[in-house]
Amino acid sequence: MLNRLMRIARRTNSLAPSPDPEIESVPAPPGRPRIIVDSLPKSGTHLLGKLVAELGFEDTSIAVLDNSYLDFKKKGNWHLWEPIRSANLGDQIVNPARIHCETRKALGLVGPGQFCISHLRCNELNQEYIKQNNFRHLFIIRDLRDNICSMTDHLVNLRAHDYSPDWYYYLSSLESDEDRLLAVIEGRDRFLRPFSYHLDYGAGWVDDPDTLIVRFEDLIGPSGGGDADTQVREVARISEFVGGTPTEPKVEEVAASLWGGGLGQ
Repeated sequence: MLNRLMRIARRTNSLAPSPDPEIESVPAPPGRPRIIVDSLPKSGTHLLGKLVAELGFEDTSIAVLDNSYLDFKKKGNWHLWEPIRSANLGDQIVNPARIHCETRKALGLVGPGQFCISHLRCNELNQEYIKQNNFRHLFIIRDLRDNICSMTDHLVNLRAHDYSPDWYYYLSSLESDEDRLLAVIEGRDRFLRPFSYHLDYGAGWVDDPDTLIVRFEDLIGPSGGGDADTQVREVARISEFVGGTPTEPKVEEVAASLWGGGLGQ
């Protein structure tokens, strides 16, 4: 299992460098697209989502997760969620904490000029739906070693959110960080899915010709240990992909705010 993860990590890290687009004003296509911000868990989903928000797209607070959706606007505690009001459903109020639906229905709640975050399965049905419904699909990847460490830290620290399922207590019972990392990689019956589960349902997007692959390491800039020029180029490339007008001042403004400037990780 670990050898497989390392092979995929080397492959994703050796993808061709992002192109260096000309930073100039370009006309937007008719009608604003709908955006899907997608990833393997703990790869930088929210960093990319907040970048898209800075580019002028509205956050629907919808997360498409394995054929269900949740509204991330928490109210009171982890288990209480604000309802979604959507033009797609008229005046109907949906409580997503209680409703599970097909992925296509969840994505249908995302209107023009809006975006959702997701951990979306890569299959022919989803690929075709994205192409036919004016979506722009962004998929962010991260060095898998850092990805696994981030996921482990996230699972261990979820108690801070007053949400402590069985796997929290299981991971907390282990004696070392190495044991916890191994549990996240291999999985544990009744507690954790193996990391290969996430790879199996999501990693295929890397080869999808209609998906823009974004590197976490390219977005963090010098404040996060990356490169400033690479960060600016990546912001411009994303802006162009979603139909924006990547003028140089706007690109530099967004890039400067990405890490430690208000958008967070």
